[in-house]
Amino acid sequence: STRPGGRLPHGWQSDGTSTLDFIDPVRPTVLFCEGTRAPSTSDRIPSTVRPCGTGVWTRVFALGPNDCLVVRPDQHIAFRGPSTGAGGALEQLFPKEHYAPTSRG
Repeated sequence: STRPGGRLPHGWQSDGTSTLDFIDPVRPTVLFCEGTRAPSTSDRIPSTVRPCGTGVWTRVFALGPNDCLVVRPDQHIAFRGPSTGAGGALEQLFPKEHYAPTSRG
């Protein structure tokens, strides 16, 4: 399932990579359907944006072409919804304080 809270399902891409290989181990990853426009993300929250093959997108993820997934670095889904909601989801789910540089004195 691609419901928030669940772990991202594995699916083989046509190039032989796994969907799990797409996930950045440090920053949230925004996945979207290949061949569609990349979702707008937040300038304040660093993220990785990756297209996913249409076969996996529809068969494994059961999502439409205008949907996206925001996946945490631990490969759990944080947001599933319209691509237009990616930036807002990043802002809400990943507070910028988490990514703010720390000062050392």
